[in-house]
Amino acid sequence: MPMSRDDKLEIVQRLRTAHRKTSQTLESEPVTHELHPGTDIARNWMVITTAYSGLEQTLKYLIAENANLTIEELIGRPVPQNAANNKRYRTHDLARLFSELEPRARDIVRDFYGRFQSLHSYVPIADVEDFLNEISGQGGVGYERWRYTLIEDNTLPSNSPETLAAIWGVCFQIAEQNLSENRRVDMPETQLTQQLWEQLDKLMKNVLLDQHNAGEPFRDIYGEMRDWLRSEGHPLNAFAEVLWNFSRYGSHGADGESDWLSEALTQWARDILASPAASARTSLRAFLNRAQGHTPDGASIRWNPQAERFKAVPWSLEDRFVDVLPSEAIPIADPVPRGTPLHTLWTVARECGCRVLENRAFNGPADREGWFRTLQVQAEDAGTVKPLLSMWQKRNDDYDIFHMVEEAAPEEMEQPLRRWIDSARKFAEIRGHG
Repeated sequence: MPMSRDDKLEIVQRLRTAHRKTSQTLESEPVTHELHPGTDIARNWMVITTAYSGLEQTLKYLIAENANLTIEELIGRPVPQNAANNKRYRTHDLARLFSELEPRARDIVRDFYGRFQSLHSYVPIADVEDFLNEISGQGGVGYERWRYTLIEDNTLPSNSPETLAAIWGVCFQIAEQNLSENRRVDMPETQLTQQLWEQLDKLMKNVLLDQHNAGEPFRDIYGEMRDWLRSEGHPLNAFAEVLWNFSRYGSHGADGESDWLSEALTQWARDILASPAASARTSLRAFLNRAQGHTPDGASIRWNPQAERFKAVPWSLEDRFVDVLPSEAIPIADPVPRGTPLHTLWTVARECGCRVLENRAFNGPADREGWFRTLQVQAEDAGTVKPLLSMWQKRNDDYDIFHMVEEAAPEEMEQPLRRWIDSARKFAEIRGHG
């Protein structure tokens, strides 16, 4: 017999509350890497076990709902006579449960996961079935292994708390949609766009209110805002362009915008990068880091509406790897806040009409402790390209430690760049690196 609507509403409400609380716990944790493996396991234990169980129960609910059965009837259904177990749905195997969903639900989850994984590129598994097989482990023992890992020393299947919680979230959205035709399943890019837009919209209104209080008339802001959001083909791409420029120049980089929009964009970039979610286990953090080029994936990130995937903006600098640096290389530390690479050099290079190229992919032999060229300043004139300065790093060095190599004579450089180099040398001497 089918579940009553009241039963469904009660179950979905419980799932909603559990998922929200689990997500809040996940997002309250800063991203850290514990040196002690056991501590790292213990830190992830609560979210993984809760999200694993929550996803398992949501999958069983969706299967029962589609089969017009109660949960009790579902988990008591016998399997064919030649099966190893006599209860088909008494299992923690997420991959097996996922395979039992109706085709429409499976397609939605596959689509969601593909979009999510294209943003969270640190998850190396491209398909949701493969991910669920991986975390379920051989014979579906993944949940039990994680549940008892605080006291038992068993081999743990790989897992990703963020990804597990995200899959649970989209399955829960499907459960909500099944109860109400007005509900829709929000994909990762929609969720992210809404989050970024809400903060910018609030800032815009505050800026306009301040201007009105200063004696300026109110104006229609949304026409200009729509034009800006469409300027890069999708709102997420407009946001990514602002973040890339802000991380290098301290300004939003948008051309021809009004004073109020310029002020709002600058304040938005400053606030969003300083928000707690920017350093927590969130999709916002993944987007902010990739938009600024702070991961090996690429110089920035863009949403491709045709492919319905996030795509990396390729690095502008070709790969180059050496075993030994030139003798004239000078070790310097980036004096700006961590995670903002050589902010002042970008500004000086632009002042001199030079181009800055980047590559932080660290492509090279994994078994060799070599040096990677991660940045180069070059002069370009009438098709002629002349390298002036390059920065080199080791794969595992701190993000803000560079070795500077001058590639042109001092007289071939504009004075602002020459002064920057001299200051960097003096700073290195003070720190004892010169």
